[in-house]
Amino acid sequence: MKCSLCDREAFTYIPYARLRLCREHFGEFIRSKVVRAMDRYGMVSSGERILIAVSGGKDSMALLHIMNSISQERSLRVLALHIDLGIGEYSRRSREIVSMIAKSFGIDLIVYDLKRDLGLSLPEMKKGIRRGTCSLCGLVKRYVMNTAAIELGATLATAHNADDIAIYILKNIVIGDWNSCIKLVPVIPEVKGYVAKKIRPLYEVYENEAMLYVVSQNIPYVDMECPYTYRGGIEERVREFLNKLEEERPGIKISFLRKFTRNIEVLRINREEHIGQCTSCGLISSRDMCSFCRITQKIFGEPQGKRVRDFFRSLEMVDTS
Repeated sequence: MKCSLCDREAFTYIPYARLRLCREHFGEFIRSKVVRAMDRYGMVSSGERILIAVSGGKDSMALLHIMNSISQERSLRVLALHIDLGIGEYSRRSREIVSMIAKSFGIDLIVYDLKRDLGLSLPEMKKGIRRGTCSLCGLVKRYVMNTAAIELGATLATAHNADDIAIYILKNIVIGDWNSCIKLVPVIPEVKGYVAKKIRPLYEVYENEAMLYVVSQNIPYVDMECPYTYRGGIEERVREFLNKLEEERPGIKISFLRKFTRNIEVLRINREEHIGQCTSCGLISSRDMCSFCRITQKIFGEPQGKRVRDFFRSLEMVDTS
């Protein structure tokens, strides 16, 4: 079949747009989709420094390529951050691909290596506590990413796609976790000195579109799954439910996300905002000590938040203004 926009062979079909697109036009379609979402939600301003969190997977590689391709047009300063978790071959391969792609794009890459910079890899950290591996990993990555963005004066961009976010929203609604729902928006504003501004440029990009994008643009990515990945429980049931709905009504996930974002303020009613400060690292905390400092105190014998902050403060970046 032919592309709907030219005479080339179609690479894929977009059900909700009723378009058959060749590789070139599909790439343009996704990039335009990201730009429109960024404009719709007011994600970035001209001259902004964007720190892109890259794991090496399809989503983050797609995001890195897209943001790099539009950076000049939008006057954005793009940096990349990779967190090496020290998970054997998975982490080795991830770091290798991220380094190769960042170099080929001409993007400055910052690598935070848990073993080198904190003293223990993620599996080694896990041995010191009862907390689940995925829970610990999420806590560590969130802290490192937020700290890096604060110290570098950047906006943090993560590669959560439309499927991820829709699943998280419905799951949290089912279990009654409204506070987590409030965080699942395209833009989380900065709280100066405590929380970096966070954006999700792939907010309206489907997971399969991110996969097709890296394939269409010949971008290498890590196709290994993290050995600690768990599939099951509520999230998988919600995923199946949403996928069935999407088959019956193409575009419903994006429609759901847009309506959710428009009405999210309703959930903020009667919700008190309290900004506390960690007594150890000085970043945001709802208790005397933030979760990262508490957990690292158990593992290392003393909190490690200040150590992470010092690492990023010590970096000599070009034009840190």
